[in-house]
Amino acid sequence: DPLNYHSSAQSYRMMISELRLDDQVIKPERSEDMVISRDVRKIELIPEIINYTIQNPWVGYRLEGFDRKENLLLQSDVSSFLYTNLDPGTYTFHLSVYDSSLQNILSQRSYPIIIESAAYDDTRFQIYWLLIPALFLVLVVMSIALYFYQRNMARKEAELDRL
Repeated sequence: DPLNYHSSAQSYRMMISELRLDDQVIKPERSEDMVISRDVRKIELIPEIINYTIQNPWVGYRLEGFDRKENLLLQSDVSSFLYTNLDPGTYTFHLSVYDSSLQNILSQRSYPIIIESAAYDDTRFQIYWLLIPALFLVLVVMSIALYFYQRNMARKEAELDRL
């Protein structure tokens, strides 16, 4: 019965066969983290799920660090997984095959994805760039205040000399 398959009789092989980064196709290495430039806006993961049975199992996917919950669809509906405008950081893409009850994971793979960050993404750098204009503003205000103070003192000195 195709709707009532169970975990003891299934065999699956899964992998991310291609990675499309803004329409540039890359073949990811199996044992390496996927390191992606921060300039990439569109990431499309193309899975290869080989099912050695006649079943159409449920496939779950989730990008840890982005998706709040796992997304489920039938294997026949899986074509690719698209993510856009991801912030720099470390993510983990999880791909799972479930039995018909959605209670048991029959096969699971995880893929680390690292979106590179630039120096200006760092909080310390952002604080630094906020402090520079603030310190410059303080310097300008103090210079203006000193100018008026000295002018006022010179005026008072001139009045005292007249007396």
